[in-house]
Formats: sequence, structure tokens, C-alpha cells
Amino acid sequence: MLTVLCVHQGTEKYGSDKSFIAAVSALEAASGIDTQILLPGSGGIDDLIKDAKLSPAHSRYLWVLRKAGFVKSMTLGLPRNLAALFRAMSDLKKYDLVYVNTAVIVDFLFASILTRRRVIVHVREIPVGMAMTVIRKLLILAKSQVIFNSHATAKAFDLPKGQDQAVVYNGFEPPEPFEKAPYDGERPLRVLCIGRLNAWKGQEVLVQACALLSEEERKQLNVRIVGGVYKDQTHFRTNLEKAIETAHLSDTIVMQDFVDDPASEYINADVVIVPSTLPEPFGRVAIEGMAYGASVVASDHGGLSEIVVDGETGTLVPPNDPERLAEALRIALHTPALVRAQGAAGQKRFTDVFTQKQCDESLIKSINLVEKK
Repeated sequence: MLTVLCVHQGTEKYGSDKSFIAAVSALEAASGIDTQILLPGSGGIDDLIKDAKLSPAHSRYLWVLRKAGFVKSMTLGLPRNLAALFRAMSDLKKYDLVYVNTAVIVDFLFASILTRRRVIVHVREIPVGMAMTVIRKLLILAKSQVIFNSHATAKAFDLPKGQDQAVVYNGFEPPEPFEKAPYDGERPLRVLCIGRLNAWKGQEVLVQACALLSEEERKQLNVRIVGGVYKDQTHFRTNLEKAIETAHLSDTIVMQDFVDDPASEYINADVVIVPSTLPEPFGRVAIEGMAYGASVVASDHGGLSEIVVDGETGTLVPPNDPERLAEALRIALHTPALVRAQGAAGQKRFTDVFTQKQCDESLIKSINLVEKK
């Protein structure tokens, strides 16, 4: 039996965590595969593991390259990171295969270079600056098999053509049957913006766009911003709440903490907004919105440009452009038939391209487990 160590840098229930559990489940379901999960700690992801009927995860410190702690990781944090590197080297010898979810877990990349044992790296992020330079070089030196979650991510890394690489879109399990009240223009337009609150998800751009609408138009909008912050980064929530209050939008925009199961949020939404100011490597929220029959308005960069068909399943707008986003909201407000048509088209596109089954099949095919037995 092939033994596979699956390594992930998160411990929560956000999109990357769910995508990781889906990948491990696909590996576990493959014939002759025994998986073991390694995490940097415990958290909400343990519930996902249990629900998927996977073996409980092991946890230990992992060398994760983060923008905020890049210098520290190479100086004061180096002894701890070197210890993580030696443990990773031991794991590469112990398991038949190591699957690393996200490229920022660099102890296994360094270990791969030193042991000449190849790892499979599923790249689900687009680092910037020095982090991108370092990670890209490590992937090349390690001669890793790389799986990208979008063509945009692959383009950002621009690995040599001879390196083993593939693009596999993230997937989403089709929702249970649901009833959705179609937008008819008589009631307020229900708009959802869901995801982690941080510097680049673009929630403040949505607030600015709503402020540009007329008072009458704002009365016809019901906007929900749903999500939590990473650890103690509460200033993102505080700043967003202040922006809403300053723009006198408290009657238009409601904020909701992170929810484990966002199904009801999507069912209630006519339009799902993904206003990211930096390129999304993929854009899971967009396919979730499409799965639930919502029109999707998204920034025209990164993986979102591959997911949303402009004018057909939703609207693509220039990133960090509140005026264009406001115009997209205005059009949705006044053309209910378009919102309904885009929601239906998006649901079909999701079924044709982005179901979890399709993702799982593509992932297993890309990894080509047979050759590694």
C-alpha cells in the first residue's frame, strides 16, 4: 500500500482548508492509498477531518514562509526552522509520497533539495516580492511536481517548461437541493461578500462602491459582509466597521462573523461579490456563488477571470475600482432578468466545470499515482 503524507499550513475552515481536506479525501479514495495528515496545530479543520472520516491529524511546528515574518524566519527563527527541516527530511524517507498543500511550507522544499526525494506541491497562492522569488527558486531546485489551482497561478510562477506541472481547478461539492427566491426588482437586491477580512479581499472597495450609489438605490440594497479575521488581526474588522459608519451605510450593509456552513448565506444571495484588490489564485467563493445560482461580480484578475464569464455568468470589473463596482451593482438593481439569467448560467457552468468530482478526478490523474507505486 502506498503511504502518502499530506501537509497543510492552516487549521481553520476557510476555502484553502476545505480544498485540502477534499484533496486528501480524493487520495484516500484512490485504490491502495493510505494517507496521514500533518498540520501546524489544531483548530476548526479537525471538524472537517472528522466529517470526511479521515484519520486524525498529527501536528507539529512547520516552517511556513509568511510575508510578515520573512526576515525573522531567516534570523531569530532559524534554529526552530532548521529543526523543522530535519523532521521534514525524515518524513521524506519514511513515506512513499509527500503531498504539500500550498507552496509556503518551505521545510519540505528544502528537505526535498537535500534528500533528492521529490515532493508534490499543490500551489494555491500567488506570493509577492521576496517570498515569490524564494519559493519559485525552491520549487525549481527541488524539481517538484507542481499542481496549480489556476492558469493565473501557473503564469505568476512561470516555472521552466520542462518541469512537471499541471493546472487543476478547485472543486466544490454540489449543494443539496434548495429553493431560491428569484430577484424580481420589487424587494431589495441581496448582495453577499463572504471571506476572510484582510488587506486584499476588497471589502472596503465594496463599501466605497455602495457609498457612490444614490440614496434611493442604497435603500434597494441589502448587503451582507460575512467573515472573520486571522488570529488577532481585529483591526481589519474595526476599520471596516468604521468605514461603513462614516459612509452612513449602516442601514445598507450588515456585517456577520465567520460561519461554518455558509449555505444559507448563498441561498439568500442574488449577487455574490468578490472584490479582491490583489489577484486571487483561484476564487472559491465565486464557484460557490455559482453553485447556488447567484450572479457573480468579481475583480478581473487572477483565477477569477477564468471562473466568471463576463456578461454571461456575472460581471468582471477592474480591481480596486469602486466606480465600476458601483455601476455593476446599479445594473443588477435595475435589471432583475439579467441577474436571474446570469445565476442560471453560472449554475450550469459550475456543474460543467467545477464540481468536486471533476476536481478529484483531475487531481488523481495529474499526480499519476500509478507510476509512484
